[in-house]
Amino acid sequence: MSAALASCGDSSEPILTTAGATQTTTAAPSTEGASSTDHGTGGSHECGSLLANNDENCVCSPGYERCDPDDPNSTDCCEEPGMGDGECPDPNSSSVDGQCYCDVGYTWCDPDDPADLSCCVDPGQTTATPTEGTSDATGEPTSDGTGGDMCPGAVGPPPSCDEDSESFFCTHPSSCGPQGSAHYYCEGGVWVEDTSLDDTCKLDGYDFAYGCVDDGGTIFVECGSGSGAACSGEAPSCLDANTWAGCKWGKTTEVDCFVVCTEIGDDMGATYDHGACEVQDGEAVCACCDAGDPGCPI
Repeated sequence: MSAALASCGDSSEPILTTAGATQTTTAAPSTEGASSTDHGTGGSHECGSLLANNDENCVCSPGYERCDPDDPNSTDCCEEPGMGDGECPDPNSSSVDGQCYCDVGYTWCDPDDPADLSCCVDPGQTTATPTEGTSDATGEPTSDGTGGDMCPGAVGPPPSCDEDSESFFCTHPSSCGPQGSAHYYCEGGVWVEDTSLDDTCKLDGYDFAYGCVDDGGTIFVECGSGSGAACSGEAPSCLDANTWAGCKWGKTTEVDCFVVCTEIGDDMGATYDHGACEVQDGEAVCACCDAGDPGCPI
């Protein structure tokens, strides 16, 4: 896949609240990427367009399958549905968030039978060679090296690349987020894994890289601040009066609340005169306020 590479910071900040106001955010720091694709059915969109969910050759994007596989004239692709209760007996499937998904390159053999969790090769889904699934001693699916255990839409790079038209490749679509992703660059006609993403982020003033995501046109390197140590859902806390710390995309993240409030702003882009880390209703948040607001220290 040929795509531009862009570096961006941590797009999911801690909860922001304004001191002295009743309006607060309630969502925890997000670990999901954003998807702008349409999941409707039909075959009226041009191949390679955003709403078609496929490339210029009408090959479905990773994690998608033909919306109407029985119609040879329908080329639009829809997000692959999950089935079952998380138990995945087929080696070409993975359990994600309590449901079973067929791995990249496969689709449900009988999508109309919710009890049939077998996966069959889907030639219209991807040009990448599907990796045969394996199981460990407990019978649980193991990762294929693309992060597929956490991202059902993950796909490994093709065996070769064209340096004149292809530069970078990321295993994860933006809908999955960067956790567990792998980033590659084209060199000598083959894809080479890039192990320098942390250095890329440090050049932009961050401490580490969460990984990469591909939105279909641009590959983004997601960067963060803090130790970057592995974590798994630890509750956020205030390290001091100014620093929020929490677990994001599997890595320990720290945020300067004063910078978030005064320079970055909230979801609407509004900035404030002051910011600090506070524990409100048992949860660590970045509390923002303007001079003169009730309770604002300035």
